[in-house]
Amino acid sequence: MWSTQTHNALLGDGELMAAAHGLPGGFTSPALAVIALWATAAAVLPWLIRGRILILDLVGAAVWIAALVAAMHAVGVWTGIELERDPSLALVLAASIGCAISIFVARLKRRSNMAVEMLASEVTQ
Repeated sequence: MWSTQTHNALLGDGELMAAAHGLPGGFTSPALAVIALWATAAAVLPWLIRGRILILDLVGAAVWIAALVAAMHAVGVWTGIELERDPSLALVLAASIGCAISIFVARLKRRSNMAVEMLASEVTQ
C-alpha cells in the first residue's frame, strides 16, 4: 500500500528541508499534520469510550471513526497529498479495530474495578 507516490506525497522535498534543520526526514509538514491528528484522536478516544454502557461506547466509537476519517481527508486536502487509491476503507477498518480494542479494554477494566469493590466490601463486613 505504501508506494513511491505516497512517500513523495508525504515527504517529498521536505526531507531536504528537514535535514537542513537537523530533523529526521519523516518530520516534515504533511507527516507532522498526520501525526498530530492521530495523537489528538488517541487522546480524545478515552473520553468517548468509558466502558459503562455498551451502546454509548458504540456510538462514541462511531463518532470518533467518522471524525477521524473526515479529519484525515481534510489533512490530505490541506497538504495536497494525492494517493493512488482512496484510503478511506483501510482507515475505517483500522479505526474500527482500534475502537473495538478500546471498548474491550474499557469494559474489562470496569468489570475488574467492580470485582475489586465487591471483594473490598466483603472483607470489611
